[in-house]
Amino acid sequence: MKINLASRLKDIDGTEVLVESKPLTLADVFKTALTTVAKGDEEDSADEKLWKWDLANKIHGNKDKEIEMTPEDLVKLKARVLKIYPAPIVYGNVCDLTDPKK
Repeated sequence: MKINLASRLKDIDGTEVLVESKPLTLADVFKTALTTVAKGDEEDSADEKLWKWDLANKIHGNKDKEIEMTPEDLVKLKARVLKIYPAPIVYGNVCDLTDPKK
């Protein structure tokens, strides 16, 4: 499925979510989710760590573009976002912006 990494997150009132005066994008959220160490990550397998690293690099190199992502990778990435960003506004935006039915 295609994911537009340049998509900007919006607040409940429709205004863009800003971080240090810059719009927060899916690329920003995904890269942070993949490269931040969270509780329990020390038990990740080498394959899991490499998956995070490879996907973070793919996202970084295409941060203003649309990329192809497997449904399996998107499910894992959403779970990772939920772990790193406990705020509903972030996870809700990620789901809204990556759901092909919307």
